[in-house]
Order: sequence, then structure tokens, then C-alpha cells
Amino acid sequence: MQSILKVLDPSDMRILKHIYIIADGKHGDYHLASLIYLRKASENYKIIEGQQEEISDFENLFNEHPKQENYPVDVVDSLVINAVKNAYPKSIVKGDIVVFNSDVEKIQILKNRRIKQVYLNITPNIADLYNDLPKLRSMSFSGLDIPLNIYTDYNPNKISHLRFFAKYKLDDVTAIEDFKEVEFV
Repeated sequence: MQSILKVLDPSDMRILKHIYIIADGKHGDYHLASLIYLRKASENYKIIEGQQEEISDFENLFNEHPKQENYPVDVVDSLVINAVKNAYPKSIVKGDIVVFNSDVEKIQILKNRRIKQVYLNITPNIADLYNDLPKLRSMSFSGLDIPLNIYTDYNPNKISHLRFFAKYKLDDVTAIEDFKEVEFV
């Protein structure tokens, strides 16, 4: 059956981040759930141009393009994946591009599973300020508590971590602001 691929409007194109939450099981590791979010491409957040390799069209069918190492990773991505990895250390993240209508349909398929709402708590890392604890009393810091949907094929109650924690560096002044651009699915 033939299908028609339509290119999305450039304003609807995204970079998808799919975190595979990997848990330990009685019979080995298994994919417990998925966390999915979308990012807009920008001058600061774009696919990194990889070194072009000369390969045949046949070889190209078996190679991933763009390669995973060419997907952008910034402070926001690092905070999210590290928060998940603190709870589930074997978790991995894969990038994908959302350019066609079929990519949007793929996201809907990924979402068509059981859902568990969890939270991502982001606070500043004040470890360097412990020597100045009295000064902290007069200071205020930005933080976030973001509701997230985790998608699973299993019983959602098997997801034992209902809150993921991340700490941003105080000198990373845009870390909190940059989360406004993230579309958690």
C-alpha cells in the first residue's frame, strides 16, 4: 500500500528526544517506559554536521542518518537524561527528526500506551555555597517542578520513581529559562 509523505511546515519541524527508561528485572534489563520530548531547532540547537563518508546507496540503507552523535545535547538535555539516569542508570536517549507527517504519527503510536504522570524537579546546585550558609538565607533561586508523562507497556505501578531530580549550575543562568522551549509529550 502506498502512502503519501508530506513535509511539515518548517514551524512544526522538531528534534525528538526519546529516553528509553531501562530497569533491572529478574531475567535481565528491560525497557520499562519512555519519556518523550520535542525541541525546536535553532542556531544554537541543531544537528551537528558530521564528516561525510563516501558510502554506497545500499550501505546508506543500513546506516542511521543523522547519526546519534550528531544530535544536539545542551544543558536542558543533560539535566533531563541525568535525572532519569539517577533513578534508572541504564536508560538511554535517542534523537530523531520530525519532518514528515509520518513522524508525527510515530509519536502518536509511542504515546498510545499506558501513562504514568511523574515529575521532574530542577533545583540549583548550591554545593559551592555551603561555606557561606548564612548568605543563602537572603538569596532566592529559580527552580522547576515539571509534570511529565511516562509511557509504558507494563503496569504503570511498576514505575517506582515518581519524581526525577536534577541540579543546574548556578552560573548556568539560562538553564531554567530554556525549559520553556521544551515540549514534553
